[in-house]
Amino acid sequence: MSLEGLLNWPPPDRLLGRNQSPDASSSGSVFLITDTLQRSGSFLLHRFVARHLRLPAWAVTLVCISQQPAHYAAVHKKLGMHLSLHQKKHTFQAIDVFSRLADTVEPAPPRSSAAGSDAQADAQAQASDPVETLFEQIAASVASQLESVQSEDPDAAVKPCIVIDDLSMLLYAGMSPTQLVKLTMALCDLVIQRDGCLVVLAHDDCPDDQELVALNMWLARLSHVLLHVRPLESGVTDSVHGQLTVAIGPQSQWAADDSSSRSSRGVSAGTLLYRIADASVDWFALGSTRL
Repeated sequence: MSLEGLLNWPPPDRLLGRNQSPDASSSGSVFLITDTLQRSGSFLLHRFVARHLRLPAWAVTLVCISQQPAHYAAVHKKLGMHLSLHQKKHTFQAIDVFSRLADTVEPAPPRSSAAGSDAQADAQAQASDPVETLFEQIAASVASQLESVQSEDPDAAVKPCIVIDDLSMLLYAGMSPTQLVKLTMALCDLVIQRDGCLVVLAHDDCPDDQELVALNMWLARLSHVLLHVRPLESGVTDSVHGQLTVAIGPQSQWAADDSSSRSSRGVSAGTLLYRIADASVDWFALGSTRL
């Protein structure tokens, strides 16, 4: 078993049966990846980006909060994928929040007007809301990207994949859990309306941090699939770096029988061990060092 098996990721060029699709588990889905300081889940973000860039009629937007875009370009180059080529085709774009994190969390106050009406004051307050500002930036970038792709292929029904790395950085920078849940809910609506997917990374290794616990609880409730990256329960070994648990999220469990439910997504719950190499990830079954 592998990550691709659990997430129902068949090769994009594989011939599939009737009513099957290589992006069945992604369309209209929200994925939450949680990790710890000891075991980062960023390697999964790279796999989500690479996966959706290989799928036809998908466009990826990477929101870089914990690293600069150049970091992701270097990592994907080692994986054999040049993001610059996808940027030229408008199927990939990176939004650099990392370089202006302070301005994102605390934007400059709007200019005051002595003759301003209550409506103008409300508009100014909304414009100064960092969550509203960040969402509008992401939404506008995604809309422009999809329009560019579709202008080259008018018949293509392009789907957005928005990847957030990582949301908890905004919490550490000063945003509240309520603000971040509001942002996530807006992004969920955006991708679901377009039959796309949202992938969110967040830390989950401090049970005494009530704000972080509250944030992760709400993020989990909004998710269709949960991926938890943790150190080995049995301790550190040289041959295995950690373990990944895939679980069905509440949104899939609450889905109606006639909608995109667990059966149509094809995602399976399970736990795998993993070892990260320079340009790949090796997966192992629990209790073994073989796939």
